[in-house]
Amino acid sequence: MGRDAVAVETVGAVLAGLEPKKMPVMQEFVKRGLGEGDIENIKILGTCFESLKEEIITAKKTQKKMRTQARALGPQTWGGKSYHAFESLIQGGFFKLPNKRTRKDVAKALEARGLSTEGREQKIANSLSRRVKKGVLKSAKGPDGWVYWTE
Repeated sequence: MGRDAVAVETVGAVLAGLEPKKMPVMQEFVKRGLGEGDIENIKILGTCFESLKEEIITAKKTQKKMRTQARALGPQTWGGKSYHAFESLIQGGFFKLPNKRTRKDVAKALEARGLSTEGREQKIANSLSRRVKKGVLKSAKGPDGWVYWTE
């Protein structure tokens, strides 16, 4: 927060790891005399600027670590419980021919296993699609929508 919007943006840019002097819009604001764009000329009150920079560096490292861990886990649906429920359906023969299951059939089976599916139709579709891509399930578009099975 500040009286000089250009200075506020400059501080934000520096904290984000950007160089305001390389930002054409910021330089245009400075050129037009709309505010201060040099971090060295900006007085920051209320907190230590260096401690803010350290907090942001720490947060970026934490965020990077979390992204790396998420990638290692692979694609996730709406939680581990749903993953296990899908695997249980597959292993238990729910999709075994002659059964060809619709997304609604799958939602009912997940509900029967205590997993709420309300508002998660797209997640169910995505989970089924991933298993088709991996070759775990087969699929075809039928008159009532997509159907899924194993042989």
